[in-house]
Amino acid sequence: GLGKELSLKLLSSGQTVLGLSRKSIDSVELKELIINKNFVYNECDIAKDNDVSRFVRNIKEQNFPIDVVILNASLMQNDMINKEFDYVKFKEIVDVNLFGAVKIISYLLPLFQQRGKGIFIGISSLASQRGIVVNKIAYPVSKAALNMTFEAFRLQLANSNIRFITVNLGPLYEKGGILSVSYKQAAKKIVS
Repeated sequence: GLGKELSLKLLSSGQTVLGLSRKSIDSVELKELIINKNFVYNECDIAKDNDVSRFVRNIKEQNFPIDVVILNASLMQNDMINKEFDYVKFKEIVDVNLFGAVKIISYLLPLFQQRGKGIFIGISSLASQRGIVVNKIAYPVSKAALNMTFEAFRLQLANSNIRFITVNLGPLYEKGGILSVSYKQAAKKIVS
């Protein structure tokens, strides 16, 4: 989806992309990215502390320079089915959409502070403004909380060269559709 298109767009402009995903390196979705020498892949579930700490330890050991972090991981599953609420699914969604992003920030913010600069981009949703998505409680809640988290970081670090940018997207589809934007179009706009 969007993560792949963002990676392809950045790679086409000569950037090195450090990609994180829960997908296995041999997954079909990663095939187009893996062949690029500027794409560095890490299998990582951002909801798991061990995965994130291992990832950060690796980039510190390799002294991998990071200028921009795009926090795009998101679950948009149903947690309200036939008017029955699924708390376990709700928690899983919030763990990825909010706490996973904040966990990455907590590990990488000190590196940005040490260097005196850096950019975090949080991919959010218009659903954060209005919870109008059907059968979904956690998705709009987690995206609204992500927006507020980024706003709080912006205010707390206003006098630094560390930026927190939130992108609130509407419906996205592979090829676009009525009132939607394609992943490719969204990636182009975000990168610009």
